[in-house]
Amino acid sequence: MTNSLLNSLNPDQQICVLETEGYIRIIAGAGSGKTKVLTHRYAHLVQNLDIPTKSILCVTFTNKAAQEMKNRIKNLIGDHDTAYISTFHSFCVTILREDIHTLNYPKQFFIIDNEDKKTILRKVYEDCQLSQSDITFKNAIDFISKNKDIDFLINSNTSEISKKYNLAKQNPDPHNKILYGYIYEQKKAFGLDFDDLIYFTLYIFRNFKKILKKWQERLQYIMVDEFQDVSERQYILVSYLSQHHKNLFIVGDPDQTIYSWRGSQQNFILDFNNQFKNVKTFVLNKNYRSTQNILDVANSLISNNKDRIKKDLSAVKTLTNPVIYNHLKTAKLETDWIIKEIKKLKKQKANYRDIAILYRAHYCSRTLEDGLIRAKIPYTIYSGISFYERREVKDILSYMRFLLYKDDISFLRIINTPKRGIGKKKIELIQNTANQNSCSLYSALIKNIKENRLTNTHAMNFVKLFNTAEKKLKTAKLTDILEFLLTKSGYQEELKRDGDQERLDNLAELKQSIIEYESHFGEKLELTEYLQQISLLTNQDKKTTDQNSIKLMTIHTAKGLEFPYVFLCSLSEGIFPSYNVKSNTELEEERRLAYVAITRAELKLFLSDSEGLNFDNSFRYPSRFILEINPKLLTFITKLDEEYKNQTKQQITRIDAFINNTQMHNYEVGSTINHKYLGKGTLIEYNQNDNTGLIKFENIETPRLIKIKS
Repeated sequence: MTNSLLNSLNPDQQICVLETEGYIRIIAGAGSGKTKVLTHRYAHLVQNLDIPTKSILCVTFTNKAAQEMKNRIKNLIGDHDTAYISTFHSFCVTILREDIHTLNYPKQFFIIDNEDKKTILRKVYEDCQLSQSDITFKNAIDFISKNKDIDFLINSNTSEISKKYNLAKQNPDPHNKILYGYIYEQKKAFGLDFDDLIYFTLYIFRNFKKILKKWQERLQYIMVDEFQDVSERQYILVSYLSQHHKNLFIVGDPDQTIYSWRGSQQNFILDFNNQFKNVKTFVLNKNYRSTQNILDVANSLISNNKDRIKKDLSAVKTLTNPVIYNHLKTAKLETDWIIKEIKKLKKQKANYRDIAILYRAHYCSRTLEDGLIRAKIPYTIYSGISFYERREVKDILSYMRFLLYKDDISFLRIINTPKRGIGKKKIELIQNTANQNSCSLYSALIKNIKENRLTNTHAMNFVKLFNTAEKKLKTAKLTDILEFLLTKSGYQEELKRDGDQERLDNLAELKQSIIEYESHFGEKLELTEYLQQISLLTNQDKKTTDQNSIKLMTIHTAKGLEFPYVFLCSLSEGIFPSYNVKSNTELEEERRLAYVAITRAELKLFLSDSEGLNFDNSFRYPSRFILEINPKLLTFITKLDEEYKNQTKQQITRIDAFINNTQMHNYEVGSTINHKYLGKGTLIEYNQNDNTGLIKFENIETPRLIKIKS
């Protein structure tokens, strides 16, 4: 590394970059330049230690973060291959494309995304005569994720899984029907969902030691960003890979662990020094983002958490602005105050795009939107449907995937989109043929193509469409394939007839995305490679508009972002911390989430809450987080009177008592419930607010909502 590059780092960052050997833990506070440390350390390994880039693995959590890291590293080291700078899931795809053949899976497996899961479930529900009143898709997906036996999936053929599925159908409990129905459809298509990508990789590593050794020897240096967010499987993966060279460099902030609901475990970074030998720990607490006033508030709040590594952030900036807190009588008055402050900032030459309003949950945006519309202030909500999950985009991607795989999931989505006269009865005919012949639905369609019930449809045109597209695929660019499918399928024409310009614009944007991929990978970009890249994209990778508007978003969405001016609103007990909290561990995570929200602000921070009624008609009180911050650090617009403050503390005491009680009685979906009169049943849904459960009893046809007694 050149001296000029080293000089761009502060002394603490320099130490981290130059430490190259062994197990190293960097506790990097918010805004402390952790990405800079990672990228400069990578450059140091390549330029000064002469390590090939193909020997360095650098993993993070979103495609957006991985791409940013690639760009920064290329600016430092030039146009080297950076294939192993990726997300965990992308890296596992890389491993599986090279080694999944050991499990008798094709190299060109496809990835099942969330929409595909629902497509499979619809098919299974119909097959088993189930509805979402038996079990919701969300709970079904959760159950599958927790109970799928990967060994069984890998080692069984479709015939063996079909037998298990048929046995499950004979049981009144819907859970195993759904589980084995899902596995059956998945195995038929050689599809892997997101969970499977890491599961399959770990299975290969456990059972094929030569393959594990190959990857261990290949990857001399392993670096992990946002280590506080790793799940157990991700932790095991990097532990395996680092066993040979024993070079594992992790960066993270335990105070920003906010994703336990998707598997993150804070203890992996907290206990890292106990799990590996001779761990060196360094702390980065010099903050380049926020003013000291904002950091003092963040430090004061997070100090209330017990399960953490102590550190206090200190600001590089010398500016000082008071952190404002206001308590209002109604949500409308809270919104009016926020708008008033926004107008003040605008008069001080602030741009709307520099202002963010953060909240704990989506429903908090309603009154804000009403107020901003009335005030004629432009705003953008950063939530909703991801680009690649929009119906028209998903439809055409399914056309492209079907061209490659002829899979049942894509077939069911596109066979009658646009309308081809192939309705439910004709689909049943095709499905029966597929079941009788153990073949795909497309093969069954071809077998029945001259059957009377299909001759008056456009089934033959459908088959001709893909016969022609297959020939084009050998020589044409992907953009040409897309254009062919859009026009010859009739899909684009149908949207034009409907005058649906927004959907047409989305398809134009899809074409633009393929053009961008082709410019990056070259015109020889394979369809399989493109589809796998797209399947790995998440909501967090969504393009954000640069229009001059206020940004409204949940705190989870704001993670990793920063804004000059931040309003953190709806700071009420039951909203933030959430009424869903049922343990002290979850309460600490809510506090970490508040810490993340506070540290998004660069120059000014505004905190607010309002009185009113909660969903259960209880009175709303200020969040405990306001009371936990040293009052000397806040400028109060409205002082909380002592009586109201005491009522707030009493409410917090009641909630804490409830939390401690529910910790002792924590019922999980899928658990068995024994009722004195109704008999044995399975818990389908559980509402911890009123301690009620929706239970499907073995001897009763419909599920029953009952009060669960401790």
